[in-house]
Amino acid sequence: MIPWFVKISVKLVLSRLPISRPFLNRIGIFRHGSMVEPDYAWEIFERHLKLAGVRLQGKSVLELGPGDSVGNGIIAFAMGAERSVLIDAGDWASKSLEGYRRFVDWLCDHLPEQDRLKSARRDWATFEDMLSTYRISYLTEGLGSMRKLPADCIDYCFSEAVLEHVRVDDFSETMRQLRRIVIDGAVGSHVIDYKDHLQLGLNNMRFSRRVWESDCFTRSGFYTNRLRHPDIVDAFRAAGFDVVSDQPVLWDALPPSACGIHPELRRYTADELRIREASIVVRPR
Repeated sequence: MIPWFVKISVKLVLSRLPISRPFLNRIGIFRHGSMVEPDYAWEIFERHLKLAGVRLQGKSVLELGPGDSVGNGIIAFAMGAERSVLIDAGDWASKSLEGYRRFVDWLCDHLPEQDRLKSARRDWATFEDMLSTYRISYLTEGLGSMRKLPADCIDYCFSEAVLEHVRVDDFSETMRQLRRIVIDGAVGSHVIDYKDHLQLGLNNMRFSRRVWESDCFTRSGFYTNRLRHPDIVDAFRAAGFDVVSDQPVLWDALPPSACGIHPELRRYTADELRIREASIVVRPR
């Protein structure tokens, strides 16, 4: 396994070279998830639906952080959604029309009663044409895109290992905007990964806030906001949500990297640090 400090050094260098991010994505340096694979995307999508206990017929769906694919918008269409809005902090999604045709083929073969999906046209001429076919809005300005959405326009929202990537200074505002754009009866399902995205421990907590939140680090492909589970829950509540389901997953014991936590972050208890991921279901208060 490549040491965490080597990964930081390599990504700091690569992020400043004149190499396109899509190319680095393709070779696995700056990947944004695995949603381009239909079986994986469906597994994640279905898990969130079960956690939230929702049916999508006629509803408006919001995904935060679709990553390398807009495939979840196609799944939402297949499940009867009226439309889907996919918001990311950059234009990371694949534009391969052939890849999305394979994605649709897999869904038609593996999901029951797919008359709606099968009857939709597949002779898209462009990526935008494909988005229009499945009633997908793909927005790539992060918090700025959320601010442009009208109030009370979303029935169901979900995110998979995304909220930990929202910059800490933007987190509270992101939660407020999310509350603004969902209807009163909406439901949200969110999986948060609290592990560092370097060596799956707590190595991201070794740094001072000044260093970790610097532009140098936040733009280099390994940033996580280092908020712990109580912070996330408090932010949802402060924005006007009730947490109706909270399922944390713990390390059996704190990883060795916990010994190197920076003094600024030592306010967390051992029990709080042991939460390595969590599934949260929220509803507007």
